[in-house]
Amino acid sequence: MKRQVMVGSPTATYSEVMRFGDLLFVSGQVSDNPDTGELIPGDIEEQTTNAILNLKRHLEAAGSSLDNVIKCTIYLSKPELFDGMNKAYRKMFDPAKGAPARITTYGATLYGGMDVEIECIAGIED
Repeated sequence: MKRQVMVGSPTATYSEVMRFGDLLFVSGQVSDNPDTGELIPGDIEEQTTNAILNLKRHLEAAGSSLDNVIKCTIYLSKPELFDGMNKAYRKMFDPAKGAPARITTYGATLYGGMDVEIECIAGIED
């Protein structure tokens, strides 16, 4: 039994968050203003932080949090951005608390020319 969790208004045909049992699947997030959808450019650390804050907003609206993230998939436009992304990621997901499983891919052409997009799977506690 899957259930869509409404948080915002996606610009295409997809759900930003889907719940299946005790799992949440959050669609890829970029560095944008959640109220206006306007992209927020910046260096890779800023873009990564904003993308994760957007994940956080969706998770909290669905009754979860960043602490419950099980896995992230990260799309980068180019490999040389990895270190900056990883620096920001480490600030948001403390390795001492057990950072989520993760895969990072390179060479992605992302929405609006952004350099990073992040999606996640998280648990939810009833």
